[in-house]
Amino acid sequence: MLGALTYGAWRMRTLPVRPAGVVAVTQPSIGFQEKWDAVLQEQIFDSVVSISREALAHPGVQLVVWPEASMPGSFLHRPSWERVIGAQAAQAGVPVVVGGLDYARTGDQPGDYEYWNAAFVFDADGQRQGRPYHKRYLVPITERVPFVNPRLFNLQFFGAFSIGRDAPVFTSPVGGLGILICYESLFPELAADYRRRGADVLLNITNDAWFGNTSAPPGHLAHMVMRAIETRTGVARAANTGISGFVDPFGRITARSALGDRTTLATTVMTTDVIPLAVRWGDWVGLLSLVATALLLGAAAWRRR
Repeated sequence: MLGALTYGAWRMRTLPVRPAGVVAVTQPSIGFQEKWDAVLQEQIFDSVVSISREALAHPGVQLVVWPEASMPGSFLHRPSWERVIGAQAAQAGVPVVVGGLDYARTGDQPGDYEYWNAAFVFDADGQRQGRPYHKRYLVPITERVPFVNPRLFNLQFFGAFSIGRDAPVFTSPVGGLGILICYESLFPELAADYRRRGADVLLNITNDAWFGNTSAPPGHLAHMVMRAIETRTGVARAANTGISGFVDPFGRITARSALGDRTTLATTVMTTDVIPLAVRWGDWVGLLSLVATALLLGAAAWRRR
């Protein structure tokens, strides 16, 4: 413990950090029950577009981030939404990251499609940048029933999301972006993979509305504290009902919102160009622990014999 504390104190004094750029996150605070009410879809979309406009008004903002599933629908069914978001980004000259559902047709029948929990990146010219990011680590049961082919049981939406196959690093004025949707913040290997492939900033977009006023939202934010420390990367977090915020490469929360507020936050995200061993070598500590355990078990068996 003393060694870890000594190293930490030294590293916080010597690690070279730099500003990546000014990022604004939106927190529209849309209730869990009303989120998917078909009657309220246009009203909710107008609300998130409005709060995005407020985020763009922050001085010097270079990137705006919406939460997970901030659109109560998809571009496939509401193509006008894509035009509205693109126009907003182009008019401000600022890229916008949007959480929503992505669909792909697989046949001619009404139910022939795949769908993903996704993140779309609109460039400063209003055009979508490449393919969207499709969430790779799905919440069991609610997003994907484990070990079950959804088509065999006619599952739709609940328990039948498709699994993302890759994790692109998106370009932006603040550098390379790695996107973690919801509880993907729990998985160190995903954040480390982004960092190895050039991510300067990690974005965590989430919708924690269903947790209400419990310990879950601050606990969820704490995941990104660990990801920032492990990868030495700046973090921006946009949560529908909170807690949104920013984390520096030392794991310090530099700004955070109150749970349940409708608000925007903007700050300069700090990052580093240092790639730590946890990123370069992967989970070498865990592997070393397994090797040490095997050696100790072998030594115990040899002594007993």
